[in-house]
Amino acid sequence: MLDRIRISSRINGGFGVVVALLLGLAALTWTASSGLGGLFSTYQNEVRLVERANDLRNAMRLTQFAVADFRADPGEPSAAQLDQALGGLGARAAALRDLANRDTEVAAVAEIEQAVARFTALANGYREVTETTVARTSELTQLGIEHRRGIGALRSALEERGAMDLAYDALRASDAFLVTRVRIDRFFAGWPAEEFDTATAPFEQTAAALDRVSRGGLMPEERAILSGARSGIASFLETAMAARDAELARRPASMELDAAATALVTRVEAMMAKVIEGQAALEAAGDTRVATTQTTTVAVSVAALVLAMLIAWVIGRSVAGSAGGMARSISRIADGDLETPVGGTDHKTEIGVMARSLEVLRENARAAEKERAARAESEERRAEFFDQLGRNLADLASGGLATRMQRADHPGVDEVTLRLCDDFNALGQSFSTLIAQAQSSATSVRETAAQLAQGSGEMSHRAETQAATLEQSAAALDEMTASVKSAADKASEADGAVGTVRREADDSRAVVAATVAAMG
Repeated sequence: MLDRIRISSRINGGFGVVVALLLGLAALTWTASSGLGGLFSTYQNEVRLVERANDLRNAMRLTQFAVADFRADPGEPSAAQLDQALGGLGARAAALRDLANRDTEVAAVAEIEQAVARFTALANGYREVTETTVARTSELTQLGIEHRRGIGALRSALEERGAMDLAYDALRASDAFLVTRVRIDRFFAGWPAEEFDTATAPFEQTAAALDRVSRGGLMPEERAILSGARSGIASFLETAMAARDAELARRPASMELDAAATALVTRVEAMMAKVIEGQAALEAAGDTRVATTQTTTVAVSVAALVLAMLIAWVIGRSVAGSAGGMARSISRIADGDLETPVGGTDHKTEIGVMARSLEVLRENARAAEKERAARAESEERRAEFFDQLGRNLADLASGGLATRMQRADHPGVDEVTLRLCDDFNALGQSFSTLIAQAQSSATSVRETAAQLAQGSGEMSHRAETQAATLEQSAAALDEMTASVKSAADKASEADGAVGTVRREADDSRAVVAATVAAMG
């Protein structure tokens, strides 16, 4: 199949495959890097989310400290500190919302925001009810001090004028009122609500003692003091009940606030735990992605290298095989083997083009060699012909007038040369005729000489006959001379033809040698 694909196309195809593999490796690396970048970005966002959640948890602790400070000293400074802490809490909750990406995180942050809003509302409500309680208890304290002093003033006035029984009732009223205040103060100090209820009995004792004093004989000033004391303890009771209601409202508000704070901290810590767990999962995913990317990159790189080496080996082997066959063909032609066909002429590659060109060169060299061989054979046959011609001429010169040359005895000799056979045969025939005529003339001369003796009469006639015979002999000799000259001219032409054939053979040999040198 590769024999029908050009070498340049094979190289370009192999290079294209390697480039495609490298591009695939680059795409894989880019995809892996992008995935790792996404994981790293998500991991960084998770880290920031944990940091913001930790800030929110710390802000919650500061808010709890502010609540505790407000509980301990519910004044303007602690209230302002609580407001500031609540504002920071809301800002940090909003910062969490900007970082939440995953659905679970968004849901968790929404729950945290709801918890922050609830805690803020409870804290504000707790502050309001605490401020009311503080105002009531402060008023209650003032009333208690003021009206116990009024009862004490009544007792002192009664003692000064000697109304000891009334003074004792006033003392009992003052002591009972003190017990009432102590029990109420303990309730506001955090004791159960039942402690407030235990203040009812001493309060009633205070009222009963003052009633007994009012039934005694009192001076106008003493009655005025008693009236103020009785209205004061009534106002004290009313204020105490209002303060009690406020305290009873503050206590569950405080507990609810503490529960909301605990729930908020729990939610924040739960979200932090989930985010940290997600960070661990991201770290594991990142490690897995890195390991997978490394393994895949190495595998693809090795595969690309092996494939590139395989492609190079296949292309090199095919090219080397074709080039080796071409080299062997050139060597055979250089060694003179023109009979073995050149292999690879059917290939569609550059080697095939070279093979076809070399095959044309081989055929041309083969044709030239055949022509040279034919010329050499023809030259050899002509040389043999001329050797035979020379021998025949020598034989003819020696008197072998019967010597003849037959065309059939010299196959492969060209027509021009074969005409020399006819010329030689004609020359032999002419020599035979000439010799016969000469012999006939000699016979005639002898006969004439014999007859001269017989008669002089016939002398003149014989002389004329002899002259005619001599004239014929001279003409025959002239004809023989012309034939010999013609034969010599034919021999010269044959020698020139032999020289021409030799030169053509030399030219053919030079062409073959140049062809072999070009192929080498």
